[in-house]
Amino acid sequence: MIIRVVALAGIFAGATSTCITLPTTEPVPAPKAGPPGSVDIFVAAGKDQGAESCHFSQLSQSAATCEIWRLRYDTASRKVIDHELVVGDGAHGWMPSVSPNGSQLVYAKYTGQGSCIASARAIGGSNLGAGTELLCTGMGLPESWSYPVWRTDTSILVTHPVPVPMCVNTTGVCSPVERWGDTWEITLDASGRAKSAGPLIGEGKTAHISFEDPTVHPTDRSLVAGHGRFVTTGGSAPTCDDGKGTACASVKLTPTPFVADVDADKYWIYELRTTEAKYRQAGGAPLELAGCAHLSWSPDGDALICTEQSTLSMDDSDLNRLYVFPVDPATDKAGQVNLRDVEPYFDHAPADTVVDLKSGESCEVFYHKYAEFCGAEDRVVASLVCDCETPACTSGGAASKVVQAHVYVIEAADRQNPVYVDVTEQLEERLGKASGSLHAFTSTCAPSTVGASAKAPASGRAPKPAPPDEPKPSAGDRARPPKP
Repeated sequence: MIIRVVALAGIFAGATSTCITLPTTEPVPAPKAGPPGSVDIFVAAGKDQGAESCHFSQLSQSAATCEIWRLRYDTASRKVIDHELVVGDGAHGWMPSVSPNGSQLVYAKYTGQGSCIASARAIGGSNLGAGTELLCTGMGLPESWSYPVWRTDTSILVTHPVPVPMCVNTTGVCSPVERWGDTWEITLDASGRAKSAGPLIGEGKTAHISFEDPTVHPTDRSLVAGHGRFVTTGGSAPTCDDGKGTACASVKLTPTPFVADVDADKYWIYELRTTEAKYRQAGGAPLELAGCAHLSWSPDGDALICTEQSTLSMDDSDLNRLYVFPVDPATDKAGQVNLRDVEPYFDHAPADTVVDLKSGESCEVFYHKYAEFCGAEDRVVASLVCDCETPACTSGGAASKVVQAHVYVIEAADRQNPVYVDVTEQLEERLGKASGSLHAFTSTCAPSTVGASAKAPASGRAPKPAPPDEPKPSAGDRARPPKP
């Protein structure tokens, strides 16, 4: 797939604001590995101040309290052994991504006019304040840049919505698709300045698919996964205002996993079906999931992890769990839907065993979101959010209240009894803050500093290993109760 590159000088022509670039005079220090058995986790976290907190419902608004912290996590003790504020001063920053060489960080940032992509140094003990802006709203570029991820040490992939609404035929009537996005690539020069940008997947390239929230293969940087929607009847999704009476296409609207080879001009679509006995359909057929979004590659690149998207026929307590499915571009069918039968990657803990609920509180919505593997295929870092809709939570007139939004490490060597480690609560303890004073949402692991454990089958279930010697759970380290 050939990238259409647009010179930024042309994009910025007539813009009223300017962009701050990375410093060019100060050398970037080499990445420093942590002690054996540790991994660095970058977390967007900030104080809980109600509607202006660092959690999902605020990411499209201001994420006012979000700052980015580096947490050094010791895998043996399951403790945060070091912490550093990397981007502070009210950064309004989330969705951190670390460059392949471990030295640079990019993240999404709210500026008051919209979102942009900013950068900071990932190591070296230097807090760069609110970070340095690379691409921002108001510069002649499409609005709402988000989900930045490094493709190489000199290029970044980002998501933004296509500005012209697409149409879909739902009940014989054309109506706008709620969201239709694409993925752009931003190329940096040797000094870190944004040099060029252009659509990589989606607009102008593969207009019949929507491709958002990219994640890059750990070894083959031409393979990019993401989720989106696609036209099922062939051709491109027509715009709603073409004035020609163009018939609407049929579009699969649920967030569907994709993999694209951006060099070979190929893509693969994946449809997941759960084989859990309680959800078997007539005749024993697996249940098709409504979608699976926010993908991330396994350490060896042969599988993807994603969050199920609220399948209607599932119990509320089973919604928004994590699934893992195998990917093999060499044998999967390009340009077609590839079926995958899966089960949840591990037995997910009920909300009330993870969240400290006060009287009258509950988790009507509890999801595991923005997950990725962290140094091994039996360790996941994810954002867990508890949303309460009881009268005790909505007395102020709000439709719901975020009781807790924390980042957890989930140790899942034993798939049936995973251990949930609340690294946000451990950060609170290290800062001397009261429990529940921070919210956290979106995280990423630095390039691995620990050896991967024995690989689990990509289907999501591993043979149950011999029970390890478990550290005693602490306030931020909770194991599932044993099954009867």
